[in-house]
Parts: sequence; C-alpha cells; structure tokens
Amino acid sequence: DNMRRESAKYLTPSIQWKAELPLPMRTKLIDVLCTDAEFDELQANRLVDMVQYARFGAGDTIVSAGEPWPYIVFVLDGALSIDRFNLEIHEGGQLGILEFLGEERIRDSSRVSCKRDGQLAGLPFDALQSLLSSDGHLAFKLLTYLGSYAMTLVTATGRTPKSSRVVELQQAILMRRNSAGG
Repeated sequence: DNMRRESAKYLTPSIQWKAELPLPMRTKLIDVLCTDAEFDELQANRLVDMVQYARFGAGDTIVSAGEPWPYIVFVLDGALSIDRFNLEIHEGGQLGILEFLGEERIRDSSRVSCKRDGQLAGLPFDALQSLLSSDGHLAFKLLTYLGSYAMTLVTATGRTPKSSRVVELQQAILMRRNSAGG
C-alpha cells in the first residue's frame, strides 16, 4: 500500500524492514495490545496492520547518532541498548514516542544498538499521524499506552521533557489514571 511504501523510505537503513509481521509475532503483538493495553481485538488488528517488521542480530546498530528516528519501535524479542543513557530496552519495551512528540532523545544519543538477537515491530510516524486524522479515539488510546512507558524511560534517564506535547501527554495520562481510580 502507498502509505507503507512512503513510510519505508524514511526508515533507517541500518536494519531491513519488511512489510508484514510473521504470524507468530503478529499474534504476540495483538495479545500484548489486548492484554496490557486493553485494546479490543479489532483495534489491535488495525494497529498491527500498520507496523513493519525487522530481525536484528547482537551488535547491530538500529540507529546512529544524528540519524532521524521516524517510527515507534516495539521490541518483540531480544534487547536494545541506548548507549548514551546506558539503558536497555527488553522484550515488551518501546522506543520512539518521545520523538513523535517532538523530543529528540534518540537522535541525541550516541546510538541505539542490539544487545542480543531479536525482532522489532516498527510503527512509522506518518502512519500514526494518519491514524490521528482518521480515528482520534484509537490514536489517543495508543498514545496514552505508549506515553506511560515513555514516562518510565524519561524517569530512568533523569531528564525532564522539553516538548509541550510530551507534557500534555503526561497530564492526559495522569487524568486518565485518576478518572479510572488509580
């Protein structure tokens, strides 16, 4: 599809992205979205249809310092390292939501590399931007889920968000948690 091809030209060439997730990884990601993020099956399938897939090996560089980071990555298997912060992202972790919201944490890092063999799902920013236009409710739910994880990373790096979009997302997450009773 046109959006997927357009997205692919912006992805970092360090790893080889494929258009579709293999069935076992697709099933795993849908399960995570339905269980951990409380998406219904239709919503989870819609989101998974937008992601691309990549395998990586220990020592591979996902992105080098200064390279653009135009996607949100879900670690399906394996582990990534953000060298500058001496921080590891393991299976189930995500990277890139802060960059989507205007922060440049990854671009400012020395590099993101693979600690051990694994698999990634990548959601291109333009696909997320399109989702914001076509289904604001689903996009907000996804951003809230990803933002909760991102705030954990912000705390781990000890840096304060600079982007007003990140601060707004933080406030929305806190309001949603408070209205849900926890």
